[in-house]
Amino acid sequence: MTGTTMRDLPLTLLRSLAAVRAEGGVRPAARRLGVEHSTISRALRDLERWVGAPLVEPVTRGQPLRLTPQGEALADAALGAIGDMERATARLREASSGRRVVIAAPPSVATRWLLPRLPRLESDCRGIEVSIVVDAVRMGDLDPSADLSVRMGPRPDTKSLIHTLGDDAAFPVMGPDLWEASGRPSDIAALAGLPLLHDRDTTTAWAAWRDVIGPRDLDVLRGPRLTSADLVLRAAEQGRGVALSREWLSADALAEGRLIRPFVNLEMPLPGEWWIAQGATAPLPGPAERVRDWLLAEGKALGARHSPGQCNG
Repeated sequence: MTGTTMRDLPLTLLRSLAAVRAEGGVRPAARRLGVEHSTISRALRDLERWVGAPLVEPVTRGQPLRLTPQGEALADAALGAIGDMERATARLREASSGRRVVIAAPPSVATRWLLPRLPRLESDCRGIEVSIVVDAVRMGDLDPSADLSVRMGPRPDTKSLIHTLGDDAAFPVMGPDLWEASGRPSDIAALAGLPLLHDRDTTTAWAAWRDVIGPRDLDVLRGPRLTSADLVLRAAEQGRGVALSREWLSADALAEGRLIRPFVNLEMPLPGEWWIAQGATAPLPGPAERVRDWLLAEGKALGARHSPGQCNG
């Protein structure tokens, strides 16, 4: 079928197919949607007639239902679209509450920087409910449904108002067990004999460290690759190797002794790497403005090693 428009889409039937895919069967899908299982079965048949292709494999009584490849593809597309709508709706409902503030951040920023500060933020900014949305957007992209977006790295070409949070620095970190087992290394040359951990952050790649700091003969190709800075730091905490970490992401683990900074006088400066962008609402609502100012003060404190953020108002 070509030329299908929004008006033509059988959204109720597609929701039934998505529920079957998510729950693995007609009966659990019916329970999820709060309908009779016969309603789901009828919806699948009606959808097959609408698309003109089989969506369910032929089965005999007692066998589990299985979707055809076409059915799986359509169900996955429906699930993705419904998930997007659920998340967008939830964020809008949160934003509609005058005391709620939604902050979007990449996974590692949310886990390693925002979440540890959330209790203190809510204590300082009493009466404000803060929600953290973990998004997997490309670096520089912003979540339009969030009040604030915390990012690190290059800034995008956007109309959104952007504030600098602070400068950062990168340096090697390792778990205390590996540090002890390696003889408490303090000379940079020791890196040549230690396992290296890598993530996808090109700014903190070991090649950049070798070129700026050294040692010049460091083999930067060895060692496992992990998908995020958080995973790399968790692996380092477990003694799996040495991670090249941003200070902002490892500061709490260093303060708590879960990580060691073996080469204390060596670091690679990362100026202006952290920033915060305001959402589409202008002017920024009062609660979001208070949270923004608290985050800016927190970033300044971390960069300058001064007192933590305060919430005004």
